[in-house]
Amino acid sequence: MKTKIINENEKNVVEEAVKCITQNELVAIPTETVYGLGGNGLSDEACKKIFEAKNRPSDNPLILHISEIYELYRLVEEVPEKVRKALEYYWPGPLTIILKKSDIIPKTVTCGGDTVAIRMPKKEITRNIIRESKVPIAAPSANLSGRPSPTTAIDVYEDMKDKIPLIVDGGACNVGIESTVLDCTCEPNLILRPGFYSKEDLEIYFGSVEYDKSILKEGEIPKSPGQKYKHYAPKGFMEVILGNRYKVRDFFTEKAVELKGEKVALVTFEDNSDLADSFYKFYSLGNRDNLLQMASLIFRILRQCDDENITHIICEGVEEKNLGIGIMNRLKKSCGGNVKII
Repeated sequence: MKTKIINENEKNVVEEAVKCITQNELVAIPTETVYGLGGNGLSDEACKKIFEAKNRPSDNPLILHISEIYELYRLVEEVPEKVRKALEYYWPGPLTIILKKSDIIPKTVTCGGDTVAIRMPKKEITRNIIRESKVPIAAPSANLSGRPSPTTAIDVYEDMKDKIPLIVDGGACNVGIESTVLDCTCEPNLILRPGFYSKEDLEIYFGSVEYDKSILKEGEIPKSPGQKYKHYAPKGFMEVILGNRYKVRDFFTEKAVELKGEKVALVTFEDNSDLADSFYKFYSLGNRDNLLQMASLIFRILRQCDDENITHIICEGVEEKNLGIGIMNRLKKSCGGNVKII
C-alpha cells in the first residue's frame, strides 16, 4: 500500500483518518509525547495489525487513547474517586493510567491481562480523530520496535512507509518522550514507566506514589512487560556519560583524540559546542538547565545518527531527578545499559 502524509491543517484530515480507523486500518497520529500508530482499540483485527506493523513483542500491551474523561468509564471496571479527581488536573496530558479492564477490551490490547492502560493526549487534532471515530484508539509509538521513537511525521514515514495508509503530520512533538505510566490498581500507586510527570508531580493529587524498583535499580525485574525490552536503540554503538560536567568535558576531549577519523557523534549540551570540530558530528541537547528541551531532542538526534551512519555515539546524561529520571530511562535503554560514571 502507498502511505500518504496529510497535514493536520488540511480540510479533510479528520474525515480521512476516521475512515481508516473505522475500516480497521492504521493511522499514525501526533501527540505531545511521540507519534502513535493508531487503530481501533476495540477491534481485534486492527490491534493485530499494530503488532504486525511494528514487529512488536506479543506480550507488550497497547495503550488506549480517549478524547474525554467520560469515555474512560466504559473501558474499566471502576474508577476510584482519588483517580477521578486527580485526572481533572493531569488530563489531557502525558500521563497513562492502568486500571482493571472492562469486558469490552480485546485480549489483544492487554495481551491477556486483566488491566488496561489508558491516556488522553493533549493534541487537539488527535482528540478530534478519536472523538469522531467513536472508539478508543490503541496507539503505541509509530516506529519499528527497538528503534528510536518518532517525534516527526518524517520519522514515522522512515519506519512505516508502505505499511500503513495514512500519517497525520502534526509537526514536531514538544515533550519528545513517552508518557508516564502509573499503575492505579495498587497502593501506593506505582510508576511503571517514567516520563514527563515525575513522582513529585503526581503526588500532588494522587497522594503517595512510588517508582517500580527496576526504574532506579539495575537488575530488578520490571513489572511492566514493555520495560524489559531494549528500546530506542540507534544502529551505532552508544555510551552515556554521567558525572561532574567538567570531568565529563575532559572525557570528551580525550575521546576526540582516541577516536579521531572515525564516524563519532558527540551529543551534549550547547555549552560544549566548541568541541564540535573535534568530532565527525556534533548534536546539541540545548541548554543543560532545560530538560524539557533535551527530552524533545533525544529521539530525533538518535535517528539523525542513523541517517548519518554514525558508528559511535557519546552522549552526556543527566541527574536522575524529576524529568531527568524519564530521560535517563530512555538513554539507558538506547545504549543497552552502557553508562559510564566519571
